[in-house]
Amino acid sequence: MANIKKSANPYERRYSTSDYIDQVSYIDKGFRSEINTSVLQLYGCCELQAYPSGGKQKYPSPKNPFLCFYWIVSYLEKGMGHLEVNNERKAVQKGDIVIARPGINLKIIPDLGKPLKQIVLFVIASPVMECICCSDARQAYQICRLDDYTMFHESLRKLLDTVKNSTGNPRKALSVLTYAILCEIEKDNRKPKRLDQFNQIFYSIRQAPQYYKRVSDICREFGISRQQAFSMFQDRLGVSPMRHVISERLDKSRWYLIHQNTPVAAIAEFCGYSSVPFFSREFKKKYGISPMAYRKKYSLLSGRKTGEKT
Repeated sequence: MANIKKSANPYERRYSTSDYIDQVSYIDKGFRSEINTSVLQLYGCCELQAYPSGGKQKYPSPKNPFLCFYWIVSYLEKGMGHLEVNNERKAVQKGDIVIARPGINLKIIPDLGKPLKQIVLFVIASPVMECICCSDARQAYQICRLDDYTMFHESLRKLLDTVKNSTGNPRKALSVLTYAILCEIEKDNRKPKRLDQFNQIFYSIRQAPQYYKRVSDICREFGISRQQAFSMFQDRLGVSPMRHVISERLDKSRWYLIHQNTPVAAIAEFCGYSSVPFFSREFKKKYGISPMAYRKKYSLLSGRKTGEKT
């Protein structure tokens, strides 16, 4: 019997359907541990068609623990409807591009009468992605429209074709195509090329929260006073600088717990904690369960062996 050569393409096709939604997704099942922050990485994409429910059914909005690891770029290829984020609603229509920051759980619901088709990209969170999108740290999402969609459509179609049909590993090609798509959006919307001081601080903390042990570390690196630091964070995020740093550390620890076999003690150290019990208490306070219980519930690794007790 002849051997059948398996495709090296790590993007796995997943299909789901209901009375109101048909969705075909392609997810990088080989994505595991290392994030290369010097390039864009496509975690996955999907083609989704949503049908009007006549007001009889609420569209689901599940709590997804992986949302904090990727940006959502959703292109409305057909139809019109409204976007729901938290308690906010905004009208959207064919041609709109919705870009949502990591951790933002949004729904786009069709208006009565016509289905709504979306093409959605899931792009791994990284400093490169932050700089390209160049969004204000407070802005959960933005809605964009282009003057000319020619190059955008061409790159998007190439990306979908590559994900679906490549027999080799297409990650590098997809990185280039994702960059081309985002550049078309950035070019037409004329976003500023430089970040203001607060966003420089915000993105530096997001990249390496473990390096900021106290407020004075932030002040020294960015040449600001304690009063300026507290004022910035309170005005922009409504929290103190260190409360934000702790939140970023815990978000980073979630990624390690889900994607790596690294022991909890090492993860605590990577994320800036010298005490494992203190890390565990902080983690449980925010997420409601211990780090090991979180790993057991959400880990993407199969056959995991850590030698740790839960």
